Amino acid sequence: MFENIYKLLFFTLFIINLVQFALNHLKKPVKSYQTLKNPVLYLIINNDLKMSKGKILSQVCHLISEIFTTFLKEHVGVIKDWKKKGEAKIVLKASFQNIKDIIKNVENYNNLIDKNSQLKITRIHDAGRTQVAPGSLTVISIGPCEKEIASKFVADLKMY
Repeated sequence: MFENIYKLLFFTLFIINLVQFALNHLKKPVKSYQTLKNPVLYLIINNDLKMSKGKILSQVCHLISEIFTTFLKEHVGVIKDWKKKGEAKIVLKASFQNIKDIIKNVENYNNLIDKNSQLKITRIHDAGRTQVAPGSLTVISIGPCEKEIASKFVADLKMY
């Protein structure tokens, strides 16, 4: 049990340090964005796959890495707002069908609004080397984004 906690702590500290380094050394101009009042990052675990806690941890680490890689290139201001305001993270669980519905609903929402206000969805598909089939959608995220908007898409989900 403690081994998984130490792994989680190590990966979390690694990601935080990586983000801090990138934010401190980034020289590119920041794209315009709307300042976030109450930023949040929703992480949604595919509960149908019955992954072990260690597998979920590794998938979440892949997800966080992908989020920061993307956002540091495109939306640095959003990450800075999210970090300044406490880095709120909410981990939820959902069936594969619920996840597909959420993705579809968010994409429909994004088609109706200004590009700078769109919700970012990040998906992780597993390579299939251990517990799940290759290509399985293991976890998605929405955000970091405004909680008031994103919460509407995940209101029916349970905490993980």
